[in-house]
Amino acid sequence: MDELAPRLDFKHSAFARHTIRHRWPVILAQLIDSVYRNRIRYQKDEGIDPEKLKSLTGYIGQLRYEVTTDKPITLLSSVLPSCNEELEVWNGRLRAIGVELTGEDDLKGVTSQHPSWHSLPWLLTECYLYRRIMDHVFHHGLLSFDPFAAKKHSGLKGSVALLEQLLQFLSLLEDTCGYTSDEEIFKTFFQAALWANEFDLSLHAQGEHHVGGTSDLPTHIRRMLECMVVNDTHELWRFWINRMKGPRAVSPKQEHITSIILDNAGPELVADLCLAEFLIRSQLTSRVVFYPKCIPWFVSDVTATDIDWLLKPTPGHADGRSGSSPVNFLSEIPRFGRFHVISLNWRRMSEHCSTRLRSQMW
Repeated sequence: MDELAPRLDFKHSAFARHTIRHRWPVILAQLIDSVYRNRIRYQKDEGIDPEKLKSLTGYIGQLRYEVTTDKPITLLSSVLPSCNEELEVWNGRLRAIGVELTGEDDLKGVTSQHPSWHSLPWLLTECYLYRRIMDHVFHHGLLSFDPFAAKKHSGLKGSVALLEQLLQFLSLLEDTCGYTSDEEIFKTFFQAALWANEFDLSLHAQGEHHVGGTSDLPTHIRRMLECMVVNDTHELWRFWINRMKGPRAVSPKQEHITSIILDNAGPELVADLCLAEFLIRSQLTSRVVFYPKCIPWFVSDVTATDIDWLLKPTPGHADGRSGSSPVNFLSEIPRFGRFHVISLNWRRMSEHCSTRLRSQMW
């Protein structure tokens, strides 16, 4: 009979142990540094009180101490904007596993039986870590503040050369000579969206990470294809084209919706948008629905604000060259009116990753 693998926690998993001992403290230290270095800009551009930023850096420093010294975890206190039930769900889950303390309680002398950072499943505590950060952000009324935004923007700037090539592929759809087949373009966009996942900044806490380095897009994709165990892109293309244009294609009157659950901002978000644009232009779908996170998670995860920032055509946007950013081409994408964004709250958390989704229109 199949058995569940050992749960990923500090005691049973080398990955979880490395994450807790090394990645989390580095991420938190970098976050303190980022908030401090950008404090003047936050005050000028977003009108944030410097004292609130000072309080946030102090809180993150205390959080880092609690993580590294395996202190007890505590209940949350702040409600997410437009999501009153989320706090109740989180605290209900925490109480169910024995968490009784609040942020106001003295953690000294607490019995070792109380759940702590090292004793709980890694995935639960990693989600809790980011929710704790935002707990303090929301406590100070900074409802639209993303403490990880600066790092996400920096990562995009470093990948502009590769993104220029990706955006140029969209022009092939308007080239009547058409030396590249729809299937090849389909595969290129799918593979680009897949491998842009390496931008996940929570896994590259030791420094900046840019997708693709200096290689051209086809070379980068060919190199990454060697890492794949199974590649069913051709079968996916055949299924898709038959679904939309084959003998048993959906009726023209029937709406065909493609859902994209977004992961990382930066290059991966650009790749997802280009894939969606290709599907719509090629009449392989009638509408695309994007699902970002409702608050910043895992350093680089996409929020609705990240989409706004990316699609806003501003001088010097993304790469610092006034009026010349290739990402500005993306500002033309929404003209089709067939992109929709829905924010998701992950409704249930457990060590075995059992979840339910709760949609919220944005």
